[in-house]
Amino acid sequence: MIFFRTTSGRSGFALAALLSLASAPASAGIGAGTGGLTIDTLPPVIFDIDAPKGGETFISPASVIFSWNVQDDSPTLELQGHQADVLAGNSTLASIDLEFVNGYHAWNWPVPAVVSGDCRLRLTVRDLFGNQTRVEEGDFRILLPGTGAPPSLRAPVLAAPAPNPFNPQTDLAFEIDAPGLARLAIHDPAGRLVRTLLDADLPAGRHVRAWDGRDDAGRRVSGGAYLVRLTVDGRAAVSRKVVLLP
Repeated sequence: MIFFRTTSGRSGFALAALLSLASAPASAGIGAGTGGLTIDTLPPVIFDIDAPKGGETFISPASVIFSWNVQDDSPTLELQGHQADVLAGNSTLASIDLEFVNGYHAWNWPVPAVVSGDCRLRLTVRDLFGNQTRVEEGDFRILLPGTGAPPSLRAPVLAAPAPNPFNPQTDLAFEIDAPGLARLAIHDPAGRLVRTLLDADLPAGRHVRAWDGRDDAGRRVSGGAYLVRLTVDGRAAVSRKVVLLP
């Protein structure tokens, strides 16, 4: 079965006999034949996947931030063909459909009040021609609240930004129960990274970082709502919304 698309944008299926319309046999890539037929046989690429991989434990109501990048020559540009799932063994704990556009994607997944091991992230991407890529990444587990997980396994706590709304600067305070690699970042509402405020090992305790409304290149960003995200050794705090005044 061959997936094909005409230059007018209509899509459908054809049997192998339709390949006679092309000027040359299809190969791994994109080819154009006579009659305006375009064939894409390259699957989408999923890369730079960020998911807990070290057997970390998460306890509700924490959240886990998954992120990844997608690249394809024939994205659907719709809410189809791009799905993320959290798996526990052979069961699916949660699923989300995302718009299939090239570039960065993120999912702030709220940890449910369940007990489960062997958890991981599964990503599925399928383009207009039916070429599909599926990958699984991660290794973590979930415990119920109050089950006595050691402090090093508890999620960090991100306080409400102050002031909020703000201009020109707001303080972002957070607490961690054990030393670890902390990453504090600002994202826009679409999940795109705007500014990395911290990416370093920190001791346990309370910490504060300031955001001056600028991106990683030092440019002033436009006014509006942004998301503050904190992870420590892959454990995610509940994200906070902050509003920059114009």
